[in-house]
Amino acid sequence: MDGAQSNRTFMKMNIGENSTTFTSNSPCLFTPMVFMMDPSHVIKKIRNNIIKSGISDKSTRTLTLPSNDTILWQMFVDAFNWDRTNALQLHRKLTNEHIYPSNQEKMRNHLAEDVLCTEMLHLFLQFQKYMGDRGCVLNGVIQLLKVSSKLISIFRDMRPIRTIQDTRLEDLMAIAHWFKSWTTQAKNKKCIMSVQCHEDIQSCIIGFIQLCKAILVKNGAPSNVYVTPGLVNSDVIENTFNQQRSTFHGANANPNALQYRRALNSIILCQNIVSTKANAGKNRVAALPYDCIKPTNPRKKRKAKPEHNTETKIKVVRL
Repeated sequence: MDGAQSNRTFMKMNIGENSTTFTSNSPCLFTPMVFMMDPSHVIKKIRNNIIKSGISDKSTRTLTLPSNDTILWQMFVDAFNWDRTNALQLHRKLTNEHIYPSNQEKMRNHLAEDVLCTEMLHLFLQFQKYMGDRGCVLNGVIQLLKVSSKLISIFRDMRPIRTIQDTRLEDLMAIAHWFKSWTTQAKNKKCIMSVQCHEDIQSCIIGFIQLCKAILVKNGAPSNVYVTPGLVNSDVIENTFNQQRSTFHGANANPNALQYRRALNSIILCQNIVSTKANAGKNRVAALPYDCIKPTNPRKKRKAKPEHNTETKIKVVRL
């Protein structure tokens, strides 16, 4: 799910207000049903809360860790400007769109992930060395980037999780505990990210761990049962909706069932599964068509017949 208020209300209707497992029994199959926020939306929410952090009049919060280290968006701007002066940029993907995003660019997944990934952590570590004694002001940002970069690397990892003893699940629990302790030790609400953002972080991490337990423990330990963290997201749905809106429906915000069916069939048969213009379009390699549209036994092309020669050939008959 994404972080919309309707989804959050639906989740609390099923799991209650103070649930710590984010699971409920399905009313149809009576099996565990996990409520998990989409990791891509969670990363964007973290980035958006950092953008709002500052000391100017327009800033709505000033993110402060329990160690009294602050996290300000201006620090990201300063690191970006310093990196541009280097002969070789430390963060190769960083552009103006990352630092000064518009309302539309704030919806792009890759822009948020590039700001909170391991390359940004490396950039801040080198920027802190450059600042010398003044580099201690970046301690809060570096602490946050160590957590966010590990969160992104786990949810973009295509290696499967086959047992509940996987170290990545332990890392996720440590990340959830880090954000939880930040909220409990905060002095006021302006020192932390929004309450909705912290709830989505817990739902994303704890929900994924419960999903792994429900699948791996129920099926025992066969080799063909696993969970791939890099595929547990709504990127495919995001791209499908993007093609529905931009390619087929356009300004029609309320298509009927027939229009939706025809557009969906056109997407499945004619379009790629991932669009480079969508919110999640740059999180994977080049898109491939659906396998169902590839013929299993393609017909061989017939060779073109030679053109008929109008000149008459003279036959020589020997007597």
